[in-house]
Amino acid sequence: MSAGCSSSSRTGILTTTPRTTMTSSNGTRESGENVARVTRAMLEVLLTPHFAEHVLDELFSVFAQLVTKHLEKEKTKFTVIVLVLSLRAGR
Repeated sequence: MSAGCSSSSRTGILTTTPRTTMTSSNGTRESGENVARVTRAMLEVLLTPHFAEHVLDELFSVFAQLVTKHLEKEKTKFTVIVLVLSLRAGR
């Protein structure tokens, strides 16, 4: 590898169900909001240069509502793929 290239140092796959009980509407809403927050945390750095903060607030508010509606209809598992990159010095 050339200098400044990244290499994968760890990978992992985690499959989970939402932490809250899916039988209560409050738990479903909370799970929808959690999914929206995690998704925003991952994508915000890519979207911020292109959209104003209030646009992102509205986008992820609508996304949370859509996820909540989906969770009310069926039990869902989430798959999270974690990839950690590190720079190798001196190469």
